[in-house]
Amino acid sequence: MSHKHHQHHHHHHHGSNRFSGDPDSLRDETRNKQFNASAAIDLVLETFQPQSICDIGCGSGNFSSLFHEKGIAVAGVDANERMLEAARKHIPNMDVRLSTAEDLPFEDNAFDLSFLAFVFHEVDDHLKVLSEARRVASKGIVIFDFPHDRYFEFGPPQKIRIVPDTLREQCAQLGLPAPEVFAHQNSMLYFISLA
Repeated sequence: MSHKHHQHHHHHHHGSNRFSGDPDSLRDETRNKQFNASAAIDLVLETFQPQSICDIGCGSGNFSSLFHEKGIAVAGVDANERMLEAARKHIPNMDVRLSTAEDLPFEDNAFDLSFLAFVFHEVDDHLKVLSEARRVASKGIVIFDFPHDRYFEFGPPQKIRIVPDTLREQCAQLGLPAPEVFAHQNSMLYFISLA
């Protein structure tokens, strides 16, 4: 198994699982094809019909730009300044802010939808992230992430991947409805309805 397949380089300092690779590798077309991102986005938009989206852990703006192209108002946060610079380059007027997913710099119900792509498995406090995602969104929370039970030569270590039952328990703990789970190409979609 050659190392070039590893698109996730995780540094495990201070219990942090954060991605620390090259911002442009995340915009990579092959990665979008790996997960058939545009079909996933279409399903999200059909289901929630959002006018506005908070892209939490937006990285270099890969998903933000897909939303933006469809005329949806999108704002993003990322904990990595280099990622935000890349995002600003790709979507010049986008509201992107340096912030963790645990503490979003937005008003309550500022958006229709909170969207977390390939970031939920990396966060330190899942309950705090879910409750912040709920706080800033009025219609729903979408989590797009790696499958737990199918392993590929890319993606994070198995032990930090999202287990649907665990996510269900976390939602129950916060009084959120159970997530609808969709197996997507090389990935999983979790829809949590708030409306």
